[in-house]
Amino acid sequence: MTRARAAAAALLAFVVTLPAVSARSQETKPVEIESVPSGIMRVLDDYGRAFQTKDRALLEGALGPVYKISALRAFDNAKDVPFKSFTVKAKTHSSGNLAYRRVRALYPGKEVANYQVTESSTLVVESQAFEEDGAFTFVRDGPRPGDRYDGWRLASTSDLDIIGFFSPYHLWDNGPVSVLRSEHFVLLTHPDVAEEMRSVLQVAERAYAKATDWWPRPVAERYVIIVPSTTEELGALFHATIDLEKFVAFVAAGSDQETGWEPTGPRLFVHLSHLRNYDGTGQLEILAHELLHAITRPLSGPHIPVWVEEGLANAGGGAGARPSLAREGPLPVEFVSDEQFIKGPVREIMIRYDQAQVAIETLIERFDTAALARFYERLGSARVVAGTDTYHVGRAIEDALDWTEEEWLTAWRERLG
Repeated sequence: MTRARAAAAALLAFVVTLPAVSARSQETKPVEIESVPSGIMRVLDDYGRAFQTKDRALLEGALGPVYKISALRAFDNAKDVPFKSFTVKAKTHSSGNLAYRRVRALYPGKEVANYQVTESSTLVVESQAFEEDGAFTFVRDGPRPGDRYDGWRLASTSDLDIIGFFSPYHLWDNGPVSVLRSEHFVLLTHPDVAEEMRSVLQVAERAYAKATDWWPRPVAERYVIIVPSTTEELGALFHATIDLEKFVAFVAAGSDQETGWEPTGPRLFVHLSHLRNYDGTGQLEILAHELLHAITRPLSGPHIPVWVEEGLANAGGGAGARPSLAREGPLPVEFVSDEQFIKGPVREIMIRYDQAQVAIETLIERFDTAALARFYERLGSARVVAGTDTYHVGRAIEDALDWTEEEWLTAWRERLG
């Protein structure tokens, strides 16, 4: 990547919302399409408990013969990962047995089931679980009286990847994991880059100080950073659903919709090959930007548009140690739409980030950062309710600050002009 492209990518730090778990209303218990066999539920219970308690034998007993080799290798790679909790639950509230013809054909002569699952893990420093969903395959030759799993075994976690129903892929699935610690972070990476990451942790500590000094709300004491060794591995972790060439770092988080909509724990991911292109100042602003996504996650909600998220993170974290491009191009007539942050040339996306930053700075200049926090919290509180993002932004700004979206838009355009 050229230095010009590197400078362009510096700003493109993002928050990624992972696929949500099965939804249900806030008042009623979800209706299951079919019951998950008790043997499969015990397989998943032991699968998660094996990782949490470092019990290799427990894991081995829950695995089918084909999957056993790769699963145990991943387990050994994760031996130093400090899990506080690790659970996997099958869900049949939105789907039943997903083992269609192609999947069944992979296991001739066996009974086959494939269920949607939610994987939830917490490292020792995390107060909220990090959640992802996927689909796991289970097989059995037939009932086995006296067998803990009634003959069922976990056969695969990736059979539905081919149709885009991706299951979680972890750092330890690709190789041994090294664990580094500092006052406010646990960093997971691979041994080949572990020494290099010590300096990144030092920058992260400075970024934590910068972000927490700016944001006027209580924040978590510690966060998790995950640093794959290569771009290809980062793509595998996220199944290459975004153009990684445009991003240096991002926070990933999900939402638990079991009781409406609740944000789950965030984790910060670093695109190492891109981060290497920046000096300490650039790395500081990039990591501070991302930490603000993680810090504000507990107050987030489904109706917060990207321009609010990214403008806030840029205002408090910085633009990656480069001049603002906010006034480049025609004067916008409305706030930036979500798709404009991921589509088009990098320079155009950078302009959108900078324009979003100016929008947030306009609010701060009119009020202060405490007012911004009140607005963000009010906007995030709109969870399972009707209305577009634009509607909720307008309502939140009026309720929190007695200002109007039209007044905000006008002041923003005047500042850009």
